[in-house]
Amino acid sequence: MSEQVEDRSVSNAVPLWTAMQVLRDEGRPMDGREVLARMADRLAFTPYWLERLSSGQVRWEVGTHWFAGDAATIGWMTKLGGWAITEAGIEALEEFPTPELLFAERSRRYPVIDQRRKQAQASLSEVQQFIDRTLRLVDAGGWPPRAWSSMRRERPASGSG
Repeated sequence: MSEQVEDRSVSNAVPLWTAMQVLRDEGRPMDGREVLARMADRLAFTPYWLERLSSGQVRWEVGTHWFAGDAATIGWMTKLGGWAITEAGIEALEEFPTPELLFAERSRRYPVIDQRRKQAQASLSEVQQFIDRTLRLVDAGGWPPRAWSSMRRERPASGSG
């Protein structure tokens, strides 16, 4: 009896590829949950990808969010105002016509861009770094920062002046 071995590196390519195809085909910004629903209609997942993680989330959905973030960093898509593919993302689907080729290009580009971002952040002054860290607390297009819900703000004593 032979044991089936999954090539997980190939499987990792499929969620990114499919999410970008859904966004290209729709041609409009979409809620991330809607993208996942469209992906589920297109894909047949192996038991590995359907597994629930310790967080309770399904592995393929977590992977899709993770790799969509990478694609946004690279410039292939945006997550501002919904998920949407960029012109660079459409070009990437054409230039890298299989999930494996697209994922390999993502794996090549992401570390380079991430390193440049870290170098740029390190070159900021202390005040600029503080501003950068603070802005990361704000959801795109949202105010106040999500971290404020867990902060207690001191109120000035009443009756002063």
